[in-house]
Amino acid sequence: MKKNEWIYDMVNGSLIGDALMLPKEDLIVTSEFKEGMYCYQQYEKVFHAKMRIEEQLLSDEDEDTELIINNMNDIIRYLSMNVYDNAKSGAPKGKLTGAFDNDPYCREKYMEILAAKANLELRLVTGSHPDVETMIDGMDNIMKHVVLKMYEYGKMAAKRNRAG
Repeated sequence: MKKNEWIYDMVNGSLIGDALMLPKEDLIVTSEFKEGMYCYQQYEKVFHAKMRIEEQLLSDEDEDTELIINNMNDIIRYLSMNVYDNAKSGAPKGKLTGAFDNDPYCREKYMEILAAKANLELRLVTGSHPDVETMIDGMDNIMKHVVLKMYEYGKMAAKRNRAG
């Protein structure tokens, strides 16, 4: 597993523990999904919105809600890997802000999210459903937070490489 994957897995809570120490880099990576943290709070909102939607639809693990969450997670992982590597190689922060809009992978995943959103709202017989918006907004907030954290870890790694 590459270093950026280790760091991402720790940030998103996939690795057990509240923090991971990378001794070579003297870097401590914290889980952003542990209880009380920003991403934890955002995901709680996403999860409860998802549950309310599925209750309205009389469904367990609705295909559209799952697609929205899974695609957002795919985008978050994809952008996190790229942002970490770019930050580590010294790319200025300004060049990273357009990564989402200009990337074909992200655009394709996002178009699938929009289609699932439209399908959900059609099935919920509404033009705009607050729980669907809460789900998407929460995942978007998580994306911004995690990608920024990965950028910061990439910058720290770059400094350590230059110092070492």
